[in-house]
Amino acid sequence: MTTRSRDRDQAPATIEPPAGSIAEIYRAVMPLVDFDAVMDKGGDVVLTVAPTVLHEVLERGRDDARLKMNLLRNLTAVDWVERGLELVYHLYSIDHRHAATIKTWLPGEGAVMLTVTD
Repeated sequence: MTTRSRDRDQAPATIEPPAGSIAEIYRAVMPLVDFDAVMDKGGDVVLTVAPTVLHEVLERGRDDARLKMNLLRNLTAVDWVERGLELVYHLYSIDHRHAATIKTWLPGEGAVMLTVTD
């Protein structure tokens, strides 16, 4: 786990995903789930969700035919000290050849996240 002390307010400016991006597919698949969608500096879509819906977002991403996010390329956590723990899931669809990053935040003290491997 990486520890960072940089304040979240110093993060670089964000860019909205373009029309037709994978963020729109996630919104169509889960219209009642609230999430933020931005493009990272590498051009990938990043969705930030509440920890209470993380399992649903990952499961629906895996199971929906439009997404088929069937490869977890990387899972990491970043300890931002003041803000808490940022969990980062890098997903990829082998069938559709598209990628997304799903993030969520947990409190720094007593952080618990159940497995998403089911």
